[in-house]
Amino acid sequence: MQHLARVIFISTLLAATSVSVYAQQFIDVSKGSGQVCGVTDVGDLVCNTISSQQRREPPNNLPALSQVEVGSSHSCGLDLQGGAICWGDNDFGQLNAPMDVSFTTIAAGSNHTCGITTESQTVCWGLADGNGLLDVPTDAEPFVQLQAGGSNSCGLENTGGVRCWGVFNRSFESTNNENGFVKIATTFTNLDICGLTADGAIECSRSGYDFEDEYIDVAGTTRDICALSVNGDVECLRGNDGLVNGVPIGGILPLSIREEINQANNEADFAAIFGNGGLCALTVGGATRCFSQLGGASSLPSPSEGPQLPLAPSDLRVSIYSDSTVEIFWTSAGNLGDGGFASAEIFRDGELLASTQQFSSFIDNSLEPGVTYQYEVRLTNSFGLSGPLSKTVSVDTNSRSAVDVPGGYILPERPANPSSLQALVYSDTLLELIWDRPSVNVFGYEIYRDHELLTFTNGTSFLDNTIAAGAKHHYDIIAVNADGQILGFDGIAVGGHE
Repeated sequence: MQHLARVIFISTLLAATSVSVYAQQFIDVSKGSGQVCGVTDVGDLVCNTISSQQRREPPNNLPALSQVEVGSSHSCGLDLQGGAICWGDNDFGQLNAPMDVSFTTIAAGSNHTCGITTESQTVCWGLADGNGLLDVPTDAEPFVQLQAGGSNSCGLENTGGVRCWGVFNRSFESTNNENGFVKIATTFTNLDICGLTADGAIECSRSGYDFEDEYIDVAGTTRDICALSVNGDVECLRGNDGLVNGVPIGGILPLSIREEINQANNEADFAAIFGNGGLCALTVGGATRCFSQLGGASSLPSPSEGPQLPLAPSDLRVSIYSDSTVEIFWTSAGNLGDGGFASAEIFRDGELLASTQQFSSFIDNSLEPGVTYQYEVRLTNSFGLSGPLSKTVSVDTNSRSAVDVPGGYILPERPANPSSLQALVYSDTLLELIWDRPSVNVFGYEIYRDHELLTFTNGTSFLDNTIAAGAKHHYDIIAVNADGQILGFDGIAVGGHE
């Protein structure tokens, strides 16, 4: 049991040590395909979210957390009372965590989450896919740890065995240790299961994972299993994916991944590792090291150092589409400091016009013909930090100076303009916007009212029951792809009943 005791000691060290150079330390980290989040020893949540996953930013004013789990499309955290709080996409009820339930731990998968309650019961919520993804085995022993993936979940029973449910309904037992496993890890596809025994050995359900050292921690990524040796080094292996000329392939990672891991091992001693859609490691000082070659958002800055401020967009430009409609363009990539993209603030004539989640352009169709306007843009990153204003760009719709072909307006040829947009007014406080579905696939539509984002929808209609009697509003429907780029747009003004 000495290795299990060392794991417990390291966890305590990370929560209370005074030798670290950082004012705060991370005690839990989780890395997904588009977001990495960490919880500090005072319960603060720090996340880094890539631009294309900006809708997964955590809500403001979160309570202190004890754990965070990042899935493929959503994330969840546990507050200090064990309550689950989830954010991100909710297409399959991923955010519908049970109310008035206290959990000891949770695990987030692609579109579902599972948690162990303080009553030692395991419950799951989210996507009910017909394969039993949410159906926890009733004949299993109580679970003490969970792993959730794309189409499966697995639990470590208090007797040391592993039970999985979902597409791959399987069990796994240690063959070399009568007490079973003290921690398990799975690849995110849940094809492979590895378990850490109390004496520091690792056993796996498939060949290719030849861990031969002594280990104190184990974690899984999308395709790999990683282990932390007693010497504080990270080691990752990829399971055999088949045979080539009768020889098993897999087991060895691509050279670029091995080089990144070797460099990290030469620069730091690690105390714990955390997986899911990627891999991060905690140093003995409580700082993080996330591995970009193993997938997902690449970094998580120290909570005491804080993230770098975004830079000002240096390439602000404009296209004029009519005497009342222009589009402002800029570049966010490389300008965001340490965080991912959260929003861009659009200033017109020195006043804040709108805050948009579009990371590279903004459409303003509220201009008066023949008036000169001045625009500036300021970026905000996923840590809530705003950079300086960009340079000023002037727009005069009469001059059409930004049009490529002189003498006329050039409308953008977008593949997914929401055509036939109309407003059905049902009462002085209720209306519905409807439009035709385009011939190309879109990720969805952002609905703006008077330049403020109201909602996001995958459908082709939106019911607004929040308008005031007699109010007049302008609505914009913006079609976007999964990376947040504009595929098409249209707008409509709706006058209220006087």
